[in-house]
Amino acid sequence: MYLNFSTLSASKRNITDHDTAAQLASRRYDLLTFSVISDCDNAFSSYAWRAMIHHDESVFHIFESSWAEAEVVAARVFLNRYSETIQDHMLMNGKVEYTLYNLQAFVLDNPKYLVDVIEFVQHDFGPFYLTINDDLIELQSRCNTLVDFVTNIAVGLGRVNPEKIPKNSLFDCEMLGRMLDILRLEKTSLSHQKFLYNTFGYLGTSTSNGQKAVVLLATRAENLRKMLRFKERYQCKIAYNQFVGHTVESICFLILDRCETIQTVHKHKVALPYMKEQGLNKDATLLEYIK
Repeated sequence: MYLNFSTLSASKRNITDHDTAAQLASRRYDLLTFSVISDCDNAFSSYAWRAMIHHDESVFHIFESSWAEAEVVAARVFLNRYSETIQDHMLMNGKVEYTLYNLQAFVLDNPKYLVDVIEFVQHDFGPFYLTINDDLIELQSRCNTLVDFVTNIAVGLGRVNPEKIPKNSLFDCEMLGRMLDILRLEKTSLSHQKFLYNTFGYLGTSTSNGQKAVVLLATRAENLRKMLRFKERYQCKIAYNQFVGHTVESICFLILDRCETIQTVHKHKVALPYMKEQGLNKDATLLEYIK
C-alpha cells in the first residue's frame, strides 16, 4: 500500500504550480490502482473493481500508466486479470504496435528493467500478438515487428548499458527462441500446429526464404555468444562493432593493450592462449604489436 500512502502524502503538499497539480491529479487514480492490484488479498473482487472502471479506455490507461510509473509487476498482474479487455481495446484502437514501441522506449530509458520487459513480451504480449488472427500476411508482418523490437533493443543496449554487454543484449536476442518454445508446448491442436509451422517459417533462419532481418538477428546472437565467451575467457571488454569489425590479429592487440594497462591481467595467461587458439604466430604477432 506504499503507493497509496505516497499519493495521499503528495496530495497534502502545498502545490501551487498548475501543471504539477494537474499532473498529480491525473495520476492519483492510477497510483491507487497499483496499490489495489498489488494486494495479495484472496478476497479481491473483480466485480467490485469493475464498478470503479467507467469504460475500456480506463482499463488500458491504467495498464499503460503502470509502465510509465515503472510498476512492472503491477502491469503484468493487471494484464493477466483483465487481458481480454486490454487486448480488445488495443486491437480496436490500433494500439498494439504502439504498446510494443512504448515497451521498447521504456526499456532503453530504464535498462535495469530489461529482464522484466523481455519476460513480459516473451510470456504475455508476444504470444497474444502473434495469435491475433490467422492471416498469413499479417502474421509475417507481426513477426517482422517482433524481430525489429528485439533488434532495436539489442543495438540500443550497447549505447545505454554498455557495461553489461554482451550478456544483456544476448538475453534480449534469444527472446524469440524462448517464446517459440513456450508456444510449442502450449497447445496440440491442428490449428495451433499450423500456426507454429507458419511462425517458424517466418522466424526460422534455416528456411530458403528466411527473412533478412531474422538472419541478421541470428547472426548478432551468435556473435554475442562468441563475445561472451571471449570476455569471460580473456578478461577483455569490447564493443559489439569492434568485435565484429576486427580481425583476430587486431583483437589480439586489444588483449595485449589490456595486459599493458592492467597489471593483474598477465600476457601469458590471456594473450598467449588466444594466439594459440586462433593459430597466430606468437613471435610475428608480438613483433607486429610492438611496431
